[in-house]
Amino acid sequence: IEPYVRNPRRSGYHVTRGKNTYFTKPVVAVYLGIERRFDSIKECAEHCGLSKCGIWVAMKQGRPINGHTIKFTSHET
Repeated sequence: IEPYVRNPRRSGYHVTRGKNTYFTKPVVAVYLGIERRFDSIKECAEHCGLSKCGIWVAMKQGRPINGHTIKFTSHET
C-alpha cells in the first residue's frame, strides 16, 4: 500500500503574492437582485450569516446558497 501524499495544488481561494504571503479574492453576493461586494469569503459569510465552507462548496458547484448567488470578482470592478 502506498502512503498518502497530499496534492500540493492550491485552491482558487488564495493567490500567491510572494514568498508565503497571500491575499484573498473579492467576491460578489447577489440576493434578490441586489449585489454586495466583499473583500473575502470570510467577510461575506459574516455579513450573510452563512458558513465559509458552505459558500465555498456552493461556488464550486455553481449553485445558490440560501438564496445568495456568490461568485469571485476581480479587484478592478
